Amino acid sequence: MRLGGPAPILLSVLPPGGRALRSRSGPHTTLCALIALLALCAPGRLHAQDADHIAMEGGLGVAAAIGTLVYAPLKLTYALGGLVLGSITYLWTGGNSDVTDPVFKQAMGGDYVISPDHIRGNDGFELTGE
Repeated sequence: MRLGGPAPILLSVLPPGGRALRSRSGPHTTLCALIALLALCAPGRLHAQDADHIAMEGGLGVAAAIGTLVYAPLKLTYALGGLVLGSITYLWTGGNSDVTDPVFKQAMGGDYVISPDHIRGNDGFELTGE
């Protein structure tokens, strides 16, 4: 690097027309900023009971999601096994659907997802079909 050489060239990128873009503060921008400020400063009360209820609901949702992640692959495997067994039964009986329908309903019926209502006990959980 030489001292006293030419000054470095700074590149600037300008849009077509050669004018630099400037931010503009119009009535819409001001209105949006005002609404956002009011929303952030709005007086709202969160009682301890509400916080406990929200935490409990969130915990039930997380438990249901984790339970579904464990249960759903097992249920799908069981249903797929019932589908294969029912198909073999259908072929073995020469297409007799009176024999195969209970196999299909038993294996593929029931719940595939665990919901918070299942965990609470409000909704009955069915592992298999009727």
